[in-house]
Amino acid sequence: MNTKLTIKFTHAALIGAVMGAALFLFLYSPAVLNPTYDAWLLQGGDLNQHYLGWKFYRNSPWAFPIGLIQGLTVEPVSVMFTDSIPLLALIFKLLSPILPDTFQYFGLFGIGCFALQGAFGALIVRRFTNCLISVIAGDLFFIFSYIMFVRMYGHTALAANWVILAAFAIFLYRGQFSEKYTSVKLWTGLFCVTSLTHLYFIPMIAAVLFVQALTDGCRDKDWKKMLLMFAAPIGAALAVLYIMGAFYGGISASDGGYGIYSSNLNTFFNPLQYSKFLPALPLAIDSQWEGSAYLGLGAMVLFVAAAVCFFMEIKRIAVNKLGILFGAIAVLGLTLFAVSFRITWGDRILAELAIPGIWQTLGGIFRSGGRLIWPVMYLIIIAAIAGVLLSARRQKWIPAGILAVCAVLQIADLSPMWMGIRNTDRAHTEYSTSMASPAWEIIGNSGLSKVKVFTTYGTYDRREAPIEYYYGLDKTFDLAEFAISHRMSMNDFYLARRSGEMIEQDKVQAYQDILDGNASEDTLYVFLDVPNVLLKKVVLHLYEIDGYVVGLADGSLLSSEGIEELSYGIIRLADWGRIRYSGGQLTGESCILEPGGGMESYDHSIPAGYYQVQITGQNLQNASAVLYDSSTGKAFSLEAGVQQETVMEAYLSLRGSIDTLRLNIQNSGGSQVSVENAVLIPAE
Repeated sequence: MNTKLTIKFTHAALIGAVMGAALFLFLYSPAVLNPTYDAWLLQGGDLNQHYLGWKFYRNSPWAFPIGLIQGLTVEPVSVMFTDSIPLLALIFKLLSPILPDTFQYFGLFGIGCFALQGAFGALIVRRFTNCLISVIAGDLFFIFSYIMFVRMYGHTALAANWVILAAFAIFLYRGQFSEKYTSVKLWTGLFCVTSLTHLYFIPMIAAVLFVQALTDGCRDKDWKKMLLMFAAPIGAALAVLYIMGAFYGGISASDGGYGIYSSNLNTFFNPLQYSKFLPALPLAIDSQWEGSAYLGLGAMVLFVAAAVCFFMEIKRIAVNKLGILFGAIAVLGLTLFAVSFRITWGDRILAELAIPGIWQTLGGIFRSGGRLIWPVMYLIIIAAIAGVLLSARRQKWIPAGILAVCAVLQIADLSPMWMGIRNTDRAHTEYSTSMASPAWEIIGNSGLSKVKVFTTYGTYDRREAPIEYYYGLDKTFDLAEFAISHRMSMNDFYLARRSGEMIEQDKVQAYQDILDGNASEDTLYVFLDVPNVLLKKVVLHLYEIDGYVVGLADGSLLSSEGIEELSYGIIRLADWGRIRYSGGQLTGESCILEPGGGMESYDHSIPAGYYQVQITGQNLQNASAVLYDSSTGKAFSLEAGVQQETVMEAYLSLRGSIDTLRLNIQNSGGSQVSVENAVLIPAE
């Protein structure tokens, strides 16, 4: 073959990195690389969480462990639990004094992920061929990665799939290392970087380490090196996690969800809605998208071609039996954990297994266990590429042609994904806060130092967070942005892991202090709804600002600006931002219910009393309304009132206070029903 069409090791990595970076710029826009442009990060969702976590971490004083964020919840929390890319957060916190006031590194992280994905992908292909065309074509399967497309700027840190490819590259090139302990050093470095990126990658790369350590240990009978191969990377990772605060405070490593965020047995060929050519296949559990690992049509065709080539050349290809054995064990382990104890095929649950304690413990730590199928997906792609290249190595242009054709098919098949990313305008995004009233600047500049959000009120008998677990993500994010901009602390925030008991106990105590007339003068209290019990006791100055109900101990702060306080009276049941719909939708300021459709409010805290229930809208003669206790399911009896086209009225008697009152409205007619307002009015 023409030597000009061969490629060296370092050149392969460089070309792969350029390919990956170019694809990132094409898809996501160079604008996201501007470190002072952050509006695209403040649009809600997990990306908003990651950025705000970095902002709070940057403003936190240095402490040990060095990864602690102070002021985000009542207890310091590690930057690892905001998924703010701890490695970059730490680096840029060190550089913070010379950085501009507004600084984001998520664009840099994105292009870095794509570049490293391309570099390690090219190195993997280069291990099986030195043909330039084959390396480029094979690398396209890695940079056009289904998983990266799904995760980048969603669960952002999980887009660092390059760490999985790096693990495979270390394994594949281990025989070419001249120094005895080079593999140990590389694995240790990779584990440290992975620990500072996202914890879910640790068991993924540990599976590859397991195969290498046992394969080489059994072959060389060097048990000391094998032990060191395990001990050094894992020990270094634990040390890094400790230093970054992963074990700090009352946060539990375990959480619920294992068996729900799992992998379906159809995962490798189920594109969900992302294939141009293949239909979406059903899932037994909606959350199984977390364990999605669609190969892509091009990769599937390549795998078939590789199988044909392999069986044609099976006598000529040497295999490492130990490597295959330990690899099969690792693949089986990852697959079983990803599928979980609840085995599903399509929309059917085939079996639910009793699992041992260690499996349950790991399931609590890695609750989105379906993600652990990702290394298996990449292994299938690597095997397909290697099968074609090694089986047809005597006809250099044949494997290059097969790879090129399948790569084009892969890119075309995944076009709904990458075109959707390409068509998202990140370059001209503007940040629009829900907190637009001038009153917020008055509050922010008043010297208050704390923001306390309440997810429920009343007696706070429930020590764990109720249904509104994180208060409402959009409002939490705007409140946190407001707090960090005015050097104020938060008592609660959206975290990957959270010290729930301590946070809720703090809310219990803060609420009791308010009831006792001891509200703190340096605190802004924020509630979900108008807390009528507080209005009735007159222990806090309450205002409704931009849909937030806020409380202040000092009433002169806003009353001097002519902002009217709330008074005991109407309780809004129809808070449109938190209504659940079935056959209905929010249109403007009204809820439109289709025939047979319905709406249901979230929980409301209501003191004992006698109330008039009033619902206004259109075509209400076709509607039915029920008030009930969501904790028991018991419906309350309503005294007869009126039901007309534009108004429904009835009366409700509550002998005791309730924290879990819900309103359900159903359309039982044949035409649309419009609900404009729903309130309780104290009726003496």
